[in-house]
Amino acid sequence: MRARSALGVALLALVAPASAQTACPVALQPWSRIELHLGLGLPGGGVVSRAQFRNFLEGTVTPRFPDGYTVLEATGNYRYKSGKIAAEPARVLVILTKAPDEAARRVEEIVRIYKARFRQESVGRTQRIECAAFE
Repeated sequence: MRARSALGVALLALVAPASAQTACPVALQPWSRIELHLGLGLPGGGVVSRAQFRNFLEGTVTPRFPDGYTVLEATGNYRYKSGKIAAEPARVLVILTKAPDEAARRVEEIVRIYKARFRQESVGRTQRIECAAFE
């Protein structure tokens, strides 16, 4: 019994490093995809205007990620700390990077600035590894 357990642990140790790495098809490489979910609703009513959002991108995001990013238009629901649920327009900022640890500080700055400028309770953030290429 003990021998089987040891064998099982040994096999898991061999498999774990391989599964932790992302195997990508030829011509693609693993990149970290970071998404920020940015609500546009403002406390007290109204929304962040297109001009305000564009200025935020140009002054805050582009200097931190000059190699590029993508912005998707979205609609989302959010439960405020008060318990109120609201549907609001949103933007999803997508950043692909090969250096996620270096990007983390810049992403945290973007979140902090967005929350302060537009008086947001929170900004959603997701991160995962994907296979990508820029050709």
